[in-house]
Amino acid sequence: MNVNELRVGNYIDNNVECFQIQAKDLIFLLAFDNEHYANPIPLTDNWIKNFGFKLGRYNHEGWIELDSLCLSEDRYSEGQYRLGFDDSEYGVGEFTIKIKYVHQLQNIYFYSTGKELITK
Repeated sequence: MNVNELRVGNYIDNNVECFQIQAKDLIFLLAFDNEHYANPIPLTDNWIKNFGFKLGRYNHEGWIELDSLCLSEDRYSEGQYRLGFDDSEYGVGEFTIKIKYVHQLQNIYFYSTGKELITK
């Protein structure tokens, strides 16, 4: 895992437990190049539900929504999700971004909405 992808608040697995990164953890990972200490967490239906994504008005197309961000399982890449944006005038505008890990979804959600994505 590339630690440069991580932000404070991201969930990672340290081979013992899944936890949210604090500033001190990020400093440790960057300072000592401890990539083996930070493992990405695969994005699963359970994580998605715990983040609060729900069926919305585009669920007939396989999309689930949170705020204006939409996710759908990628039909062509097992274990990956497609990302979309709900535009009420035109439907879901799909990005070509494929998301495989929890921290990736957290980062994209933050960049798109300005809010942190945390479990409910």
